[in-house]
Amino acid sequence: MAWRCGAPHSHTAGGGGSAGIPSSRWRTRTFCTSAEDLLAKPADATCQPLVDLFNSGRIDADYKANAQAVFLKGKSMITQDVSAYSPDQAERAMTALGKTIDECGTFDSQYGGEKAKVTTKTLEVDETGDETLGFSLKLEYGDMVVDAEYGVVRDGANITGVQNNWVDDRGIEAFEKGLAKAAENLRTARG
Repeated sequence: MAWRCGAPHSHTAGGGGSAGIPSSRWRTRTFCTSAEDLLAKPADATCQPLVDLFNSGRIDADYKANAQAVFLKGKSMITQDVSAYSPDQAERAMTALGKTIDECGTFDSQYGGEKAKVTTKTLEVDETGDETLGFSLKLEYGDMVVDAEYGVVRDGANITGVQNNWVDDRGIEAFEKGLAKAAENLRTARG
């Protein structure tokens, strides 16, 4: 069985540092998932950027530099990816993701060896950086549901993505603070 480390996902039954999160209250952890825990290629290629983001935490696999972190507190989990691209590549990746969010409200795929239904919708997030996108993603397969909110910020050639993934406690406030701090750190790093 192939294993890879990347964007973690928490699962609930029956439907139902760097991000600026104080390290004294949050634990960080690296997660590895099996190849079976990857969302399969969608029938509609337009939806591929969502699948890539879900599987890796990045909106484009051809990055120049990358860092990822996971922050845990209780049953809340926030992940962050920071990737550097060429300026035009970063702009193209954000445009593709924005188009995908608009055009892929619902699509079918495979997850965990089962048929899966993916639903996305636009999410209001504070405008930061040169471009900001927000959306929620719901993945239903069997009697399980994966629920997450994403905020993606581009500042120049750098892109940071913050994902809010929860079991019971949604952690919306921490997600919003984490996204704002991540965007601020991205701009500061750019100089």
